[in-house]
Amino acid sequence: MGGRHFTLPCTVSKNGICVPLTALADSGANGFAFINTTCAIDIAKFFNFKAKRLIRPITTKGFDGRPGKLVTHFLSLNLSLDDQRQEDIPFLILDLGSHDVILGLKWMSYFNIWLNPRDKRLLWPNDPERISMPSF
Repeated sequence: MGGRHFTLPCTVSKNGICVPLTALADSGANGFAFINTTCAIDIAKFFNFKAKRLIRPITTKGFDGRPGKLVTHFLSLNLSLDDQRQEDIPFLILDLGSHDVILGLKWMSYFNIWLNPRDKRLLWPNDPERISMPSF
């Protein structure tokens, strides 16, 4: 047990301005993409825009199955990692502990991205159509 997390350097951007962050690839996170609350506040101030309110709050559960806080807002940001760029990714704003970003199982599934834990890298599909923006 223990050891290093499966984290990757990434950047989020808006209007050509980039912010370097670290993303945790977490196949146990049953969601799309998440950004830490403190990080989201700083990024929204830096980019000079506001987080968007969800139509309906989302109930969360922690890794231990206990109920978590409601998610009420999200940021739509461009995500770059591994020389791949994804536009307008909706990041749910949530307290993530020591992680800036968590990319969850639904993100991996949607883009058909596989984890290579031995080499701590992502395996991307050969089909460029699958890397394009999802419709939310």
